[in-house]
Amino acid sequence: MLARRSRVAVAFVLACSFYLFHRVFFSPPGGIGFDFMIPHNIRIQYPFEEKGINARDAKKAEAVKEVMRRTWKLYKERAWGFDEIKPVSGKSRNSRNGWGATIIDSMTTAAIMGLTDVFAEQYDWVVNHVDFNKAEGLVDPFETTIRYLGALVSSVDLLEAGIIPPPSPLFRQEILKQAKTLADNLGPGFDTPTGMIWPRINFTEARGMDMSGRRHQHAAVHLARAGSHWLEYSTLSHLTGDKIYLDNSTKAWDCLVFDKRGEPWPGILQYEVKPEIHMDRPPGWDDKNSRSTG
Repeated sequence: MLARRSRVAVAFVLACSFYLFHRVFFSPPGGIGFDFMIPHNIRIQYPFEEKGINARDAKKAEAVKEVMRRTWKLYKERAWGFDEIKPVSGKSRNSRNGWGATIIDSMTTAAIMGLTDVFAEQYDWVVNHVDFNKAEGLVDPFETTIRYLGALVSSVDLLEAGIIPPPSPLFRQEILKQAKTLADNLGPGFDTPTGMIWPRINFTEARGMDMSGRRHQHAAVHLARAGSHWLEYSTLSHLTGDKIYLDNSTKAWDCLVFDKRGEPWPGILQYEVKPEIHMDRPPGWDDKNSRSTG
């Protein structure tokens, strides 16, 4: 029994020694421990222009468009202007601050499908019926960015790419005006020591807070909330020439991507982070003081 334990102990020591030796002498610069080569110019889209579209594909596409038209018609009849329609009862409800999430979030879908009449209705809603200076309840910046702001800037991108004709000569100007208004009202949410955005924003008071409506001492957000808005904000800066949006979103994930303290496991961040507290100590994986707020 003792001999067996001795062999196990020796094997363990050798394994640890080999690991430490490899880490010290063979890890790439920067202490990351992994050396991923990111390939360039690799296409991920299906080459439709080379392969062509057969009759079966075209039939499927038309069937999908027909479903979109039918559901759009039902939404207009039963829930127009509301954020959602309940699929079973057909009743309406607001869950995204009452700006008509279904209308705006599906703008790019209508554009890609070539449903110009639907897209024109969505455009009219955004320009003439939505006030992003007012909100029903606290605003969730994560959901608002991916559903509202993302749809607005993507619509301009698709327009400029020639995917769909503009429903108005002022389309670009008016859509970006609404996008800027929304982003400006989300701006106070970045007012934290780390630059990471608060879990919720009170548009009336122009201040960030947690889900309870308070500035909770240990509010925590998931990583997606801390850094995923960079794409929408950088695109808005590109389209408007105003760098404040890019600056805010870059600062928000800077302390995560370029964490000077290092992580317990290099390249792997903790599940939750605290936007209101300076990241002045190594992150933990079981922080009992964190309060997750969505």
